[in-house]
Amino acid sequence: TISFNAASVIGKTINSVLKQDFSDYEYIFVDGASKDKTNSIIDSYKDRFNEKGITVTHISEPDKGISDGFAKGVCLAKGEIVIILNAADEMLPGTMSILAEQFDDKTDILYGNIIWHDEARGIEYIKKSKSPEFLEQLKYTMVVKHPATYIKKAAYEKYGNYDPSFKYAMDTELLLRMYKQGARFKYIDHEFTFFQAGGASDTHLIDGLKEAARIAREAGENNLQIAVHLTFKYIHHKLAHFIRFNFMKGKRSNEK
Repeated sequence: TISFNAASVIGKTINSVLKQDFSDYEYIFVDGASKDKTNSIIDSYKDRFNEKGITVTHISEPDKGISDGFAKGVCLAKGEIVIILNAADEMLPGTMSILAEQFDDKTDILYGNIIWHDEARGIEYIKKSKSPEFLEQLKYTMVVKHPATYIKKAAYEKYGNYDPSFKYAMDTELLLRMYKQGARFKYIDHEFTFFQAGGASDTHLIDGLKEAARIAREAGENNLQIAVHLTFKYIHHKLAHFIRFNFMKGKRSNEK
C-alpha cells in the first residue's frame, strides 16, 4: 500500500486486508513522508498483524511520485504474488483466497474488475476489464483495471518495474511492456477491489492523455492514429462522466 497524507482513508484499506480469509502474506507500506497522522495509524495496526503471524514492513520517505512508490514496494516484496492496494481503496472479501487458487504456472498476471465508487456524488458501479484478446489496445487506453491487477514477483524481475518517468500512465506502460514481451495474462470476471474515485488518473485527465500519447508513439503508432484515438478517448470520458453524474446519482450499475 502506497500512501501520502491518507489519514482519513487508510484505516478502511488496512481493515479490508485484515478481514481476508487468508494469512500467508506480508504487508508492505510505502509512505511518501506524510505530514498528517497516516504513519501513526499504520503503526497502530502492526500488533494486530503480528498476532496473526503476518510481517509488516513500513517505510516513510520522500519519493518521486506514485510510480516510484509502486516500484519501491515491488522491490521490497518477498512473496510470489504482488498485490498493490492504494490507500483509500479496499480489498473485497475473499480476494486473496481467489488469487491463491487461480494463479498457476501458466499465469504471470491475473486481473479482474473493480467497484468504482464516487462518494461525493453517490455513484457506484462495476468497471470491467477486457479479456486478453483486447490487450493490444493498451497502446491507446487502459483496458485492464490496475487496482484489480496482480503480478508475480518473477514477472517484475523478468520484464521490469514501474517506470518513474510516468506520473499517471505508469500502469498502462508497464502492462503493455509486459504484454509485448510475452507475459501471460489471465482474466477473471470477478470484482476484487472497491476503488475510491478521485485519484491522480481521475483528476489529471489531460496529463494522463499526454502520457498515453507517449506510450502509443513508443509503440510505433503514427501521430494521426494517436490523435484520433486519444480525441475519441477524451470525448468518451467526458460524455460518460456527464451521464453518470447527471443520470446515475445514487445508483449502482454494471459498466459494459
